[in-house]
Amino acid sequence: MARYHDKVGFLIPQDNQETGLSEPRAVEKTLYGRVLEHSRKWETTDHTNDDLVLANQIAITGNDYAFRYMSAIAYARFMGGWWKVTSIKLKYPEIILTLGGVWNGPTAASRKA
Repeated sequence: MARYHDKVGFLIPQDNQETGLSEPRAVEKTLYGRVLEHSRKWETTDHTNDDLVLANQIAITGNDYAFRYMSAIAYARFMGGWWKVTSIKLKYPEIILTLGGVWNGPTAASRKA
């Protein structure tokens, strides 16, 4: 079974003092775990090229931060790409993440730019 050691992205709501609105702030944590399942498929779309969709499952070993903000997990880095997390399941002491399509939302790196 393959090991996992990479970044997991959390979208933490943060109040904007100027507008009074809550905006998500991307926070990334390096977490460890194992790859439970590794599969992919090409999803037919009306675009020129089909979309690549993963159906990978990663079991990350939870820490205090991961358990506290488990519902805010939005994306994970896997095999060099950023993938959206489509489902989260708690199986203590692990959190099972199912990865789906490519993540196009904000990341901690895009915040710094």
